[in-house]
Amino acid sequence: MKKLTEEKITPIYSGKPNDFCWAGFGSGSGTNLRECAKVAPPKLIFSDRPGAKLLSLEELANVQQIVVDGYKACGSWKKAQGNPEAEAEYKKAVELKPESSYFHACLADFYAEIGNVDEARAIFQKAAELCENKDEYIRERLAELGS
Repeated sequence: MKKLTEEKITPIYSGKPNDFCWAGFGSGSGTNLRECAKVAPPKLIFSDRPGAKLLSLEELANVQQIVVDGYKACGSWKKAQGNPEAEAEYKKAVELKPESSYFHACLADFYAEIGNVDEARAIFQKAAELCENKDEYIRERLAELGS
């Protein structure tokens, strides 16, 4: 097994740190997000835990936050594991809950805002599928982006 120091590290971005745009995902204390924010603050933070400590970090205070209560929306994966029926129900809830299409729409808006229209369109299309094309906002945004 190679040690990390022996591996070639390929940067994902080679421009100026101030030009780098990213979104953070987290549900805990936010230590990784805080360290990344020292280089360039995220434009957006997603969390599935309303009480996550990362949402109150001083370093991330001015960052837009989107919080969807994952437990309330989908139940407990921990409790579902090992029970095929409960696992299937959990997976179905994850795909079909309105919060899931909302999450996709928020992420798609973020991609559109930073100029990645193709990715935004693809995510809005997934959101439309999740809500069975019943969400007016998602339909409007798809039309704007030229679905």
